[in-house]
Amino acid sequence: MQVDFLTIFQLFQSPFFLLKIALLVIMAFFIIFTVVIFTQVNVMNKIINHTQASGMLKIIAFFNIIFAVSLFVTVLVIL
Repeated sequence: MQVDFLTIFQLFQSPFFLLKIALLVIMAFFIIFTVVIFTQVNVMNKIINHTQASGMLKIIAFFNIIFAVSLFVTVLVIL
């Protein structure tokens, strides 16, 4: 099996390839952002003691992380 470097080089010059890389980077930043939101919700819940609201906010923040990771995997598979 021979590696054709010209084909690989042409793949990297494709504008769609650059778009794919940009979308994956943006999705990675979105995952980092959702983890920061989750930690901020946990810190806020330690300061403000409201049982109903704090539990619901933790659940929403956790599902936000699950959504972000599943969206990243979906983008990775589709692109």
